Amino acid sequence: MKKALLLFILIAFGFNKNQEESILVDIYGDLTNDKVEERVVVTELAEEGEYGKIRLLQIFTKKNNKWIELANSKSAILESEAGGFSGDPFISKSLKITNGILEISHDGGSSWKWFITHKFRYQNNKFELIGYKYLFGKPCEYFETTDFNLSTGTVHFEKEFETCENKEQITTKDENENFVKKISPLPNLNTINVKKIKIVTPKYKNEFYL
Repeated sequence: MKKALLLFILIAFGFNKNQEESILVDIYGDLTNDKVEERVVVTELAEEGEYGKIRLLQIFTKKNNKWIELANSKSAILESEAGGFSGDPFISKSLKITNGILEISHDGGSSWKWFITHKFRYQNNKFELIGYKYLFGKPCEYFETTDFNLSTGTVHFEKEFETCENKEQITTKDENENFVKKISPLPNLNTINVKKIKIVTPKYKNEFYL
């Protein structure tokens, strides 16, 4: 009788746990350049992090007609409340596969808005970061844009300052620069949003983080 009761409790607990998890994204596309589609799944877990529920990203490849996990990450997709005042920074359309590249976008903020995109390519037996784009700013303060091609090391950075009167823009000042920054090893799905890499622009000494 005790064994039966214990089994019932374990089954009920497992069912409730699964009920607390939900699949946010389930898409297909060729990520390994073998003309066979991989499967990418994002699951919102019951597990809580510092900024809400943790999301698990899993990438599966097909071998012998079975799905085998190729990679996973709990840091590539931001937590459910990491968007600040804007709420959830991630929606289903934030993840896509284009020309073999896995692209993940997030956005958030309140008066200060931000938008970020990471692009990953499967190379060296892992999904490495090859592209990074970041936009941040507030009207009548400044807007900055960072576009970093990690494959070539080329960085384009723009910062536009605005001066306003009665919420109307009256003057602007720009800080634009292009430079090369090589990073080795490249960040990957398991280090992104975990190990921050600080980069300082050489001319105007602006800072941004991968």
